[in-house]
Amino acid sequence: MKLSSILIVDEDKYMRKIIRSTLGEKHYDIKEADSKTNIISALNDTDFDLITMDIRLSEYSNLDHVEYVKKNSDGYVVIISPTDKVRERVAALKIGAEDYVTVPFEPHELRARIRALLRRKHKVASNHRDCRQNSTCIAFSRWVLNPSALVLRDVDGNIRQLTLGEFRLLSAFLGNPMKVLSRDQLVERVDGVDLAARDRAIDNQIARLRKKIEFDPSTPTLIRTVRGEGYKFMSKVSQHSFEVIAA
Repeated sequence: MKLSSILIVDEDKYMRKIIRSTLGEKHYDIKEADSKTNIISALNDTDFDLITMDIRLSEYSNLDHVEYVKKNSDGYVVIISPTDKVRERVAALKIGAEDYVTVPFEPHELRARIRALLRRKHKVASNHRDCRQNSTCIAFSRWVLNPSALVLRDVDGNIRQLTLGEFRLLSAFLGNPMKVLSRDQLVERVDGVDLAARDRAIDNQIARLRKKIEFDPSTPTLIRTVRGEGYKFMSKVSQHSFEVIAA
């Protein structure tokens, strides 16, 4: 049986050793990276299931290293950091990190969190394989969308029914993953929007859609607000055929 692959990203050699020892060599295929160059090389060489990362790296500004990994890997990201500030925790989750663990951590808790995320990751991968075999569905994050029925199904089999407006809004994002879409671009895809109040209408539609697809709508990780510009869909998409919105 193939071992799950994990990349440990940290400039501190001692911390990398602690995380590696905590996870256990025999349970996972573990690699390490301590620099921007090594991160890029590792992601080019291996399709990691999960990446642990420190909250800061000297070669990156803010959380650019987390955003880079989310754009260039399907692996789940776990922040392991000595910083327990709510602002930084929320910022990391908004960018797309799946979990945030503070140092010092309890070894058994970290192992349990990693195992839980990997179970979810493998279920998502199974959904994506099913989607590739069925061109009528679209897979993203932990969801599979059936466009003809306007139905979403998650990895645990839970169902979410979409309204036509929610579907059209979601389809705009699915056709333009990792791109910022303005309110004007989004309003063109949603019927029944009063153009005089379009910003408020789109914001309300986004809020309703977040309640259906986000793990925690109060801290959205799939539909990210880009202040002054619009919204950005933060998940990769499989087997989508939606019309791409021109920039």
